[in-house]
Amino acid sequence: MNFNNLFIMSFMLMLLSCQQEPTRSGNDELPAEDNTVMLTAAQRKNAEISIGNPEEKQLRQLLRLRGHLEAAPQNLIVISSTLGGIIRFKEVLPGMYVNKGELIATMEDAQYLQIQQDYRSAKARNELAYSNYKRQQELYEARASSAQVAQEAAAQYRLAQAEVQALEQKLSWLQLPLKSQGAMTTQVSIRAPESGYITKVHTMNGSYTRASEVLFEMVKPGDIHITLKAYEKDIPFIHVGQAVSAYSPADTQKKWPCEVVLVGKEFMADRSTEVHCHINARQEGLYPGMSMFAEIETTTDQSRVLPEDAVVHFEGKDYVFIQLGENKFKMVEVSCGQAMDGYVSILQGALLH
Repeated sequence: MNFNNLFIMSFMLMLLSCQQEPTRSGNDELPAEDNTVMLTAAQRKNAEISIGNPEEKQLRQLLRLRGHLEAAPQNLIVISSTLGGIIRFKEVLPGMYVNKGELIATMEDAQYLQIQQDYRSAKARNELAYSNYKRQQELYEARASSAQVAQEAAAQYRLAQAEVQALEQKLSWLQLPLKSQGAMTTQVSIRAPESGYITKVHTMNGSYTRASEVLFEMVKPGDIHITLKAYEKDIPFIHVGQAVSAYSPADTQKKWPCEVVLVGKEFMADRSTEVHCHINARQEGLYPGMSMFAEIETTTDQSRVLPEDAVVHFEGKDYVFIQLGENKFKMVEVSCGQAMDGYVSILQGALLH
């Protein structure tokens, strides 16, 4: 409300207050009609009062929501122990960036020796089974041995092959060397499965970890989205594909263009649900867990509106002045709704009748 209109409204409120004071004359005059004010022609001219009718309009509504950044589920990575052991690492801190294949830690345990020994034994049995298979084949072809003996040799060779292949896969999974001879190791390497940031460290250097125990958590950058909290009353104004402008509380000037990709269908106890938004820009400087604010521009249904300057805020309530005659006005209470672009919607009051 500009200063001129504020002066006009204050002036009319003052007149209304004065006219509603009871008169004390000897002629028992009736008091003025409640909430009405009479102006002289000079007063109306000096106040420059404008008269208008309510309009039917669609108001733009700026919906402000709060949320945080989240990584896509497929980009959340958990690094766990394989068979257990004593973990060793030099420097692994949350927030540290690691490249794919980079050594993060090592695990030590005597059980890794047993796996390598099993592999070497299986490798030797496989070679022996192969030699026996070739020999029985030659004897069978020379009709010096029966077909059954040759078939049994072939079956033993296939079983030995399967055992070697299974142990090779196990050693590869544990990142142990596939060696048939030479020194064996009690250590396995733990390497980063993808490039990304370490987010959590769940272990201590030198501690013993059991099989499948979570050691580290990391996130792969590049597909971060915004999860917003929207209440039940806001959901009718939000839909998939809607443009969103997001910004960080630390830098309100930098806006990130986004798009609504999913609106939650389940409400929490506080009648809120989640709205997921894709960021349509380079995500440099954005990390999972950061707080974000978002603005969504929506439109309301057709509603009866007035200029904001026509509404008087008095003693915690909203009023408008209705013209009853040439210079006669009545102040009536109204209930206001959304305000935008200089207009305010009227939800309840005499103007709707």
